[in-house]
Amino acid sequence: MRSDEIKQLKAEIQKLKQLNRELEEAQAYYEDILAHLPGHVYWLNKDNVYLGCNTLHATNVNLKSRKDIVGKTNYDMPWRDQAENLDELNNLIMRTGTPQSLEEAAIFNNELRTFLSQKVPLRNKDNEVIGILGISTDITELKRLQEDLRLAKEKAENASHAKSEFIANMSHDIRTPLSGIVGISKILEEEVQKPDEKKHARWINDSGEQLLSLLNSILDIVSAENLKESDLEQSSFDLRQTILEVCRLELPAIKLKNLDLNIDVDEKIPQTIISDRVKLHRVLLNFIGNAIKFTEKGRISLKVKQHTRTQDNVILEFIVSDTGIGIDDELQEKVFDRFFRINPSYKGVYQGHGIGLHIAKKYVNLLGGEITLKSKLGTGSRFSFTINVFIEEDAPPLQKPFDLEALETSFDIEEMVPVVAKEKHLNLESTKPLPRVLLVEDNIIALRLVETVAKQAGCEITSATDGEKALKLAHSNDFDLIITDIGLPGISGNELAEQIRATEKKSRKKTTPIVGLTAHALTGPGTEYVASGLDKVYAKPINLKTMQTILTTFVSTQDVSFLPESPLDTTTEHFKLEHYPLIDEEKGVSLLGSRSALQELLTAMLTDALPVDEGAIKKAYVQSNWDAVENLAHKMKSGAIYCGAVRMQHACQNLVHCCREGRKDEIEQLYQQLIQVVDETKKEIAAWLEGEK
Repeated sequence: MRSDEIKQLKAEIQKLKQLNRELEEAQAYYEDILAHLPGHVYWLNKDNVYLGCNTLHATNVNLKSRKDIVGKTNYDMPWRDQAENLDELNNLIMRTGTPQSLEEAAIFNNELRTFLSQKVPLRNKDNEVIGILGISTDITELKRLQEDLRLAKEKAENASHAKSEFIANMSHDIRTPLSGIVGISKILEEEVQKPDEKKHARWINDSGEQLLSLLNSILDIVSAENLKESDLEQSSFDLRQTILEVCRLELPAIKLKNLDLNIDVDEKIPQTIISDRVKLHRVLLNFIGNAIKFTEKGRISLKVKQHTRTQDNVILEFIVSDTGIGIDDELQEKVFDRFFRINPSYKGVYQGHGIGLHIAKKYVNLLGGEITLKSKLGTGSRFSFTINVFIEEDAPPLQKPFDLEALETSFDIEEMVPVVAKEKHLNLESTKPLPRVLLVEDNIIALRLVETVAKQAGCEITSATDGEKALKLAHSNDFDLIITDIGLPGISGNELAEQIRATEKKSRKKTTPIVGLTAHALTGPGTEYVASGLDKVYAKPINLKTMQTILTTFVSTQDVSFLPESPLDTTTEHFKLEHYPLIDEEKGVSLLGSRSALQELLTAMLTDALPVDEGAIKKAYVQSNWDAVENLAHKMKSGAIYCGAVRMQHACQNLVHCCREGRKDEIEQLYQQLIQVVDETKKEIAAWLEGEK
């Protein structure tokens, strides 16, 4: 062999040696990577015989080296008891060629551990399945953590349930005797004669009411903290009517402070919407109530705007603004915190427990909205929130612009009627049969209280102290109404209602309204009560106003109807009111419930209301203040309606229409007509009262 050939051969040998070293280094490199891969890596042939694994896997099955696993099967491993199932799974993967991801349990280091395994078919260069490759991650600690979290969650839920149950029971245990104190002290105040005794009874009543208010606030906050989406009670309701109800509740406070109330509801908004009426009502009531509380002069405004609308839903923005004291910038974030009060309770400037806005925010968030607050100290505040509500298909738009006139009229009427007259509306003097009411209450004090209130409302009562006796009475008598405590011993109020409803259905008897009373907190619409057959549930204590509401709602009584307003007829003949009586005695007695009530109201009109209103309207007329003239005539009309002063009612009505339509050329004639009719009415009232003596 020539020297050049030898030289070339040596060079080739050197290259091969270098290539072999590089291959060995590469193999060692990849072997090192494979050995130190995280998790457990392993591969087997088609017979489920191990071909290799990484270091962690070998160490955890107590092998000295990774190579020691070669030739072994699952039957040689610590998890030999699971070998059959593991082999079956491997065979399935190799047979179908489909990767699998699953949790597996295996014994490692003498401990049962849980693994998340990813297994895929192992293929050759011809894509033939020649075995299986697996990577398993130890998730034992993660599973333990998940189990700990599950147990902690379960424990927290049990604790929350126990807390709610404890508070509900505490509510019942406290509210029952406290309701008795409040009710009995109210009765005592009405019955005692000495001023000091009346004052002391009133103090007891006020203190009891404050305690009840605090108890209700605590229960409200507990309920709000446990809110979840399933607590939404979606229903179709009249948005305008809901706003009207809120305004009616707040109108007395607005009148008392002499504030203006402005309501502006976008006419494009549908008449009915689908949302949680109770929660929306509560939010609006809270915002408007707060606005009144912190406003001493000026106005309260509620504006409802429609932003976007589709076939199924509409986005509404509610804005409540006031001209009150405003909120300091640094306090604006805190006003939504639990129990936060702008003024500490010991200062006693504003009543409340600092939870209203917190609950309002919870409700708005549950409805899918957010509250925005803008306020300037000394100028006023503006609370707004936007919610998405559903609408019915072909939902009609708002029927007419929002008008508070009817609401203000009814309030003015109620304001002028003496308390005695109101109470006598369902009095024994009524010619209609008294409503027969079955009262069911196991607490003697609570029973005496509801009996007294029912008698004051003009009911013929029958009482029972347990559900069994009540059931017998209900079967053997025809009652107009049944009022029952929910938490009765033996047969509960719910069960009593269920059994009465079953009997009515079986015997085809008429359905008797059944109303429940509970000392527990009412945190929702009470669907579980209604499902049992109760028509409605009220929280204790029950007072005269609530009793009258129940009777008006569930017992057929004489309707109070008002003369409808008709458009003003400007013909000369219409201005002649002589054919209307000055005092319609029969109408007055019918509306007020008794002759003595009419006498009391007419006395109040003659000595108090008419002199003040007449002086005020004369002053407004001299100053050409037509808005004031209209408002005063409107107010005078309200009183005229209720006491049967028909001619004065029409004179006021004509002047109101004329002012509203801006017909100033006719105001003079109608104003003079009203003044003349007022004078004639006063004389007629005086003569009527003299005759009553």
